[in-house]
Amino acid sequence: MIRARLMTVLALVAGGLAACSSASPATPTNTVSIGSAGVHLGTPAVVVAATDQNTFNPVTVTVTAGEIVEWRDDGSVAHNIIFADDSSIGDPVIDGGGGSWQVKFTTPGTYQYACTIHTGMLGTVVVTSG
Repeated sequence: MIRARLMTVLALVAGGLAACSSASPATPTNTVSIGSAGVHLGTPAVVVAATDQNTFNPVTVTVTAGEIVEWRDDGSVAHNIIFADDSSIGDPVIDGGGGSWQVKFTTPGTYQYACTIHTGMLGTVVVTSG
């Protein structure tokens, strides 16, 4: 049920974004190296905070292909990260109090994700070729 809601929300967001842009969003495949919670793939190029106010900060990040994004939860509320284009890419729970999760993006594109625990908690990773 939560995953169905996430997909509906992300579809609405994607539809709205597509209506505002003449460029079609990328649908990347074979895109990431996935770490598990607390396991590090390397030094992150960017850290996204998952906050107690149920937001990602920053909401949108840009990295170069091959770089790592880390989601960190230094608050007290647990969050998760599920990607819209591939729900198998995600971490079930990032615990508050310093939990983290990393993804190494290897293919340029735009990757939308959400916390399915908290409605409306959305973010985007833009991966450039360099």
